[in-house]
Formats: sequence, C-alpha cells, structure tokens
Amino acid sequence: MRLLRIFLLSIMICGSLKAEGGWEKVPHMLGNWFQIASFHYGFSTDLNKIDSNKVAKDRFGGIIGASVGWNFFVDNHFYLKPSIDIPFTYENVGIGARIKYLYMDTYAPTHSVGGVLYIHPEELMGLGLIHLIIGAGANFSEKYNLKANGAYIEVGLGLLKMIPLLVNTDITYRANIYGKSNDLDLGTIHSLNFVWTFF
Repeated sequence: MRLLRIFLLSIMICGSLKAEGGWEKVPHMLGNWFQIASFHYGFSTDLNKIDSNKVAKDRFGGIIGASVGWNFFVDNHFYLKPSIDIPFTYENVGIGARIKYLYMDTYAPTHSVGGVLYIHPEELMGLGLIHLIIGAGANFSEKYNLKANGAYIEVGLGLLKMIPLLVNTDITYRANIYGKSNDLDLGTIHSLNFVWTFF
C-alpha cells in the first residue's frame, strides 16, 4: 500500500511539473498541498507525578490523530508571503497554521482539539528543517465515567515539515491544565510529546 502511494505521488508530481513547467513548485506541493489533511501517531510521556488516585500512573502512552491546515504561507515560488519582520534585525519569519485533533492514552484517555501555529525562520525555509511550534486548545478526559475537561498549551520544535512522510516530526512540551473541581481530581499535568506525520 505504501509503494502504491509513493507511485501515485510521483505521477502527480511529474505530471504537475510537466504541465506547469518548473521544479520550483515542488516545495509548495510537498509542504502544503500534500499535507492539507494529515494523520499522526506518536507517544507522550508525563513529566510530573500525578496526585490523583482515579487515573493511571503510567508515564508513557500512545498518540493518534489528524489535522488540517496549511504548513507554509508562501507564494508559488515558496517565498514568504506574508512575512513578519523581527524587530531590530533584517530577518523575517513565515507562518503556517493547522487545526489538530489528538487522542492520547496516558494518565486517562484524552481527546484534545486545538490550533497550532508554525513559525518558520526565513534562512531555513528552502530546506524546511526546523520550525517553532506554539499551540493551544481543549482537553476532554474520561475514565470510568468520570470526566475532566481542561485546556492545554504547548511549545516546541517541528522538524522536516516539508516532507509528508514519517520523518515530519513535532516535539512539544505540553501543559494540560484542569480546573480545581473535576471528577478525576486532575490538576496541571506536564508532558513531552513526540508526534510524527504519515499522510
């Protein structure tokens, strides 16, 4: 199945290049068009001790999910558009944005829905190597019919966002924040997440 996807992807790229007459379209196609909708998998590890006796004490769990968005806001030649000037420098950064859903099974089965902003340093745009990640959203946790709703914020690094297969990685620190009164007696849970994209 993977070979079939790669074959079809190759045909689409070659046909588009022939029709539009240039290899300059390749980064735009790989970084954006082939990743409008993506699937994700990975793992999460909790960094702090959880005081609640109503949830698992596992510090390690799996992640699956999906997202939609545009990784690089650029023109057809892959130049930053719009770009944001960094004060007191001659440097610019570009941006990208996605809406992301993740299901995590660590301290309690948790559904999270939120937004991610990618910040791309201009000097690394052509290679698509390293990107800053800032995200926020809502958490919905449930175990044994006990529920806890909260929010999360995350920061981290994205690696190789240009590539739509397997090596495209988000490494983020996440703070899962729950209110004082919830059925699972959860407070703030700190975690480190590793999430890969596989189309």
